[in-house]
Amino acid sequence: MYDISIGDLEGRRILDCPGGPGSCAAELAGRGIEIVACDPMYGLPDEELRERCGRDLARTMAAIRAEPRHFDFDLDAFEAERRLALDRFLADLAPGRAAGRYVTASLPSLPFPDRSFDLVLSGHLLFTYAPAETGGFSSHADFDGPFHEASLRELLRIAREEVRVFPVNRVLVPRREHEYLAPIRASLEREGARGEVRAVAYERAPDGPSLLWTLEPAPAVS
Repeated sequence: MYDISIGDLEGRRILDCPGGPGSCAAELAGRGIEIVACDPMYGLPDEELRERCGRDLARTMAAIRAEPRHFDFDLDAFEAERRLALDRFLADLAPGRAAGRYVTASLPSLPFPDRSFDLVLSGHLLFTYAPAETGGFSSHADFDGPFHEASLRELLRIAREEVRVFPVNRVLVPRREHEYLAPIRASLEREGARGEVRAVAYERAPDGPSLLWTLEPAPAVS
């Protein structure tokens, strides 16, 4: 979904934010790639975290199955992939915590120094969980435009080379660029950030592909 290969990640320090109950950190660490995942859920006790992950996955799949017109792929296979990713995450949690791979933190304020990661990946939070009236899944008014802009500024602060955000489109029909994107993009570009929005063949929907936003931070001031 980030339109990037394993080879492109080698030799780079990666942040996955929010990491959630996904297997990205476990799988990349297993390939010798330096990666940190951060998420507020990592502060939960292990058993509570396991129970919450199971509930969240069941709730997400129920929501997706309730809106089949938005999705044009095998939902059973999709759910099986998500369950496999969850199992890999849970198996890696204890050794990953010991290695500093899982950090309890949440946007828009992260506990990392400026430019501490070469590449920052952020998937399925920003824009996806914007308020439902804007085309997102959330009922939380806190995930509004100012939250999105503050979060993106924070991701750019800690990135040396690049930030990749997926997706940046409405997740509901009609699928198009999210309404928060243009004003935030203009604001960041006025300050020197540069990037592009492009379609990626990760999720298929009847009304078009998902959109990836790649961003380079403004050059460091020496």
